[in-house]
Amino acid sequence: MKRSLAAMVAALLLVSLVSGAALASNIPTKQTGGSAPLLIPAMQMYPGTPIGGGNDATVAASNLDTYASFVIVDTNHPINANGYLTSWSFYAGAALPVTLDIVRLEGSNYVVIGESAPVTPTTGQVGTVVTASLPFMPVLAGDYVGMYFASTGVVPFNYVGASAVWTPQGLLANPAVGATLPIEVGTSGRTYSISVAGTSSAYDNACQVLTATGKVNWIQPNGNVDINLGIGTSGLAPLSQYTVYLYESDWSVIGTYMTDAYGNGNFGYSVPGGTLATGSHTWSVWINGPAGSACAGYTVLVSYPFTFTI
Repeated sequence: MKRSLAAMVAALLLVSLVSGAALASNIPTKQTGGSAPLLIPAMQMYPGTPIGGGNDATVAASNLDTYASFVIVDTNHPINANGYLTSWSFYAGAALPVTLDIVRLEGSNYVVIGESAPVTPTTGQVGTVVTASLPFMPVLAGDYVGMYFASTGVVPFNYVGASAVWTPQGLLANPAVGATLPIEVGTSGRTYSISVAGTSSAYDNACQVLTATGKVNWIQPNGNVDINLGIGTSGLAPLSQYTVYLYESDWSVIGTYMTDAYGNGNFGYSVPGGTLATGSHTWSVWINGPAGSACAGYTVLVSYPFTFTI
């Protein structure tokens, strides 16, 4: 369904997102047209609300685990809402490696649903709070905060709070995402000095390009076209491929386009006549990318909704 658009009619009403050239269609005998309001960085439109889980990471608790190479799950204060984790913090009790594990109780099984890169505090960081970023990790309310210690304990704890859950020691590596933890029988109320933080919004993340801008122009010529879209963007990554989505009641991919050496790009989309149902339609345009990067699955630009009638 992707088609390139020819020359846009000069009299077409345009509401600029910020700046950039518009695409166009052949001049029809009669037409209606307009522009979606601002195509802006998605983070500005969907800022989200904070989420979190775990305990106070600033507490210099009294105990360190003597077990080695095992996973411990702190069941105090599970993650409080669905969303995405962007950081974790812990009180460093030793200069040894620790990996964050997010664990979900599925029936009677404790399953690893997310993990960080391992962090090894320096000697100078021992006795302080260490914070590390996370790559926008999806979580659900009720997920637990866990840790894998490749050696002996790193994050201190006190013998208070809800009963912890742990694996036998001697694991060769941190269990992979999707693995069910082998739980060792035992109970011990423990509160570890570790916390996680994030956001409820899928668009509030490090992939946003706050300087990126663009505009979405639409036109409805009479005849064999229901609607033409002309999309122009600037300020994105140069020489990169971006994916364009439309949203009405669900998202659908309508194509991709490449930016030039300056990060500018254009994309045209045409819907053949008779494709859309008669009546009012409200659309918005979403742009993900760039392809092949860590941000390929994340929306970087989004338009406010625009309405037209077939």
